[in-house]
This record gives sequence, structure tokens and C-alpha cells, in this order.
Amino acid sequence: NIFYKSIRTAIIMDKKILVIGNSYMNLRMKINPKKKEGNTVESGAYRFHAFGKSVSTAISIAKLGGSCAFCTKLGADTNGERLMRYYEKCGIITDNAETVQGYQTGMSVTLYDDLGGHTNYVSRGVGELISREDIDNALASYPDALIVPQEPLLVAHEVEEEISIEDDLSEEKDDSEEKRVHIVKRTEYEDLAVYALNRAAEQGLDLILEYNSHTAKLPLESLKNVKTLIISEDEIYALTGFFPDTADKAVRAIISLSAKIKAKFYVINRNGTSFVYDGNTYEYAEAPHALKTASEGKEFFSPIYIGAYAYEFFKSRHPVRAARYAQIVTLLARAANGNLEYIPSKADIEKYMAENKIDLNRNSF
Repeated sequence: NIFYKSIRTAIIMDKKILVIGNSYMNLRMKINPKKKEGNTVESGAYRFHAFGKSVSTAISIAKLGGSCAFCTKLGADTNGERLMRYYEKCGIITDNAETVQGYQTGMSVTLYDDLGGHTNYVSRGVGELISREDIDNALASYPDALIVPQEPLLVAHEVEEEISIEDDLSEEKDDSEEKRVHIVKRTEYEDLAVYALNRAAEQGLDLILEYNSHTAKLPLESLKNVKTLIISEDEIYALTGFFPDTADKAVRAIISLSAKIKAKFYVINRNGTSFVYDGNTYEYAEAPHALKTASEGKEFFSPIYIGAYAYEFFKSRHPVRAARYAQIVTLLARAANGNLEYIPSKADIEKYMAENKIDLNRNSF
């Protein structure tokens, strides 16, 4: 039993969790494609809110009562001011959330309709200025753990390259004859997520890794100290060829995955259920049936799950308990339309579990 093996060695501590990523102000607008006249589409309700995987994870940890430091950049504009106030209201440690003069805060626009379709348009704005120095400063604040960056942290470098040019390629040239040299400049992009992981390894930080389209491009095979790898059933199926719809297939899938990426615990996540495996034994972590029903048909927002899992895991060191807790938090938020403002607080969760007689130590929902 994973839970009871973990409980014997649990140390209850307030772990400081570091999240590094971009900040966006999001305009979310409902559209009706049928009501289009010329270049104008009639729209319905709209709202502004914080946006991004890193932002959502940090807000989730902080609202639940965790100690979360967020390394990001904001522009010295109205959106940056609103986001900074909101981060502080949520309880995020903003010592490494820098406001930069002369730049715009990242912006995103989400257009959605009644059919469930949606499109995001993103401009990183001042987020393009995140640097190695910013990451070093954040790591110098002595975090205990790092959420492996869930989005690219791209920084541009201008590279000069020398190219030899000959005037007439058809004429034979003496080897001693000088060749003209042309300097070509080009832009290369570095993902600072790799740098952050290398620096975190030097400090021996615990890692929580969500396997997604971005982290899949990182050098995951060399990662050490991954406490939990969290992956969706679709992602692990694509990676291993085993669809984890039974315990046997789930174990086979994780064994195949573990040959490439080492972690202490593996969690296969699906709506309302998490499969937790420690290399020897497994357990299912289920959300209450009524909560699954209430949130059915609404989008599952993985950053909320990652934040809730990290908060509970580093508080209790119980992977199954953390997975159950994360399912409850995520589905409660999803039942309330998934907006960050609806991420429940620690008090909200405690009240819900008390009213529904939920014991995280047991799977009896």
C-alpha cells in the first residue's frame, strides 16, 4: 500500500515551491460564428483574467495555502499592475516577479463558442526578457522544490557566422589567394527551462514533472530527483503503446516509460481518477462520484491539478493522498467553469471534505 508506506516516513513541512514562467493577461470572449456580418462577428460575454500554465499552477499552490514563489516578468502597464495585485492577493511570493519599464505585459486572447471549440492567441510581451540571471536570483531564494517549467522560456541570441565568398565559382583559384569573408547574423533561441533544470540539479531540488508537449522536448532522461511524474492517459499511450484502461496495462505503460524517465512516483491522470505507482505497488485515487458528475463535460485544467498535487505532496509526502486531493480541487474548479477565480481555497476544500465526510487517507467515496 503506497499510502501507508509513505506515512511512516512523512515529515510535515511547509515546503517552498518555485514556479518559473510567463505572465499573461487574458481576454476571454464568447463568439457566435453564425452571427457574422462582413468582418464583424457578434460576441457575447467576455472577461479578463490571469492566463498561462505556470500562472495557474502558482495560483493553485498559493490559494491552497502553500508557499509558492513565482519567477516572472510583468510590464509597467495596467495589465501588469492588475496581475501583480492578484498574485499578491492569492498569496504568491512575488519577490522574483519583476516589473520592467517600457515593455508590455504578456497578452492572450481566447475565443470560444457553444460547441466547445476555442482558440488562443498569445503575445509574450516582456516575458521574452526572462534571463539566466532571473533564474539564478529565484534559485538563490532557497526553494525546496521546482515545478519543471511547463511552457517554453525562450530567449533570443544573435549569432554571427563567417561565410567565405568567391567571385567566380567557375574559375580555378590559387590556394594562396585570399577569399572574401561575409558575416551573416542570425537569431537562435534557447529554452531557459534546460538551464533552470541544470541549476536545480546543482542545488538538489525536488522536482514535480508534468509530461506535456513542451516538457517532452527537454532532456528528461538525465533528470534526477523527480519526485513525481504526472502524465495523461493519452500521452502515455502515445509514448508506450499501452492504453492504461486496466491496472495491468497501466503498470506495463509505466514500466516502459520508466526506462526513459526516472521518478520516485508515477501518476497517470484522467478525469476523476489517478493511477499511482511506486515501482512495486499501485493504487487508484478516485474523486467523489457526485463531483465527477457535476463537472462532466467541462474542460480538465491540468495546471490546477499540478499545483494542488504539489501542495499536498510536499506537505504530507503521500502520493496517493496528494492525487486524491488534486482530483477534488481540480473537479471543484471545473464544476465552477474552470476559471482561476474559482480555484477553491484551503478553507473551501476543508469545508467540502467535512460536509461530504471525505477522508484523503481512504478511497471510500
